Amino acid sequence: TVTCVCAIAGDSVGFWFGRVGGPRMMKSPLGRRFGEQRWEQARTSLNQSGMWMVAASRWVGYIRTLMPRVAGMTGMQFAKFGVADIVGAVSWVTAVLLAGYFAGAVLGATILLYVVIGLGCCAAIYVLVTYVRRRHAARASDSVDGGVVAAVAGGQPRTDNELDLVKDHERQHDQPDD
Repeated sequence: TVTCVCAIAGDSVGFWFGRVGGPRMMKSPLGRRFGEQRWEQARTSLNQSGMWMVAASRWVGYIRTLMPRVAGMTGMQFAKFGVADIVGAVSWVTAVLLAGYFAGAVLGATILLYVVIGLGCCAAIYVLVTYVRRRHAARASDSVDGGVVAAVAGGQPRTDNELDLVKDHERQHDQPDD
């Protein structure tokens, strides 16, 4: 009941937005791009079979959100719109809720079990990868490939060529001066 009331109330607000802002929208660049002939065609269609269009629009995704505004913009009578919207909203909400209820009753427990198992597996993989990375990082810091690493002022290890230059410099300064 609450869902039906909310759907109907939302469409009513959309209808009144269309009624109040419709003329300004029709005169905007987007409205002019749509074209006066198309606006007139929408107005004629809604006057001829508007109640069926409003009721059926509830079942089609984006049309569901646009139809109340268009009905208000084209000047459809609110009484006709309201009756058609009530029929469309009640039928759509009832069908969607019942389909969800029965699908959830049949598949809910099974799907929940698979979701929990999947989340558990993801958590286990995360813990294992983190453990392996930390262990690998610890081993790499304990034994450095190639022996000694000299650190420069910035804390970065020197390359082998830099180590050779440092050793040559130290050897030259360790020699007694003649």
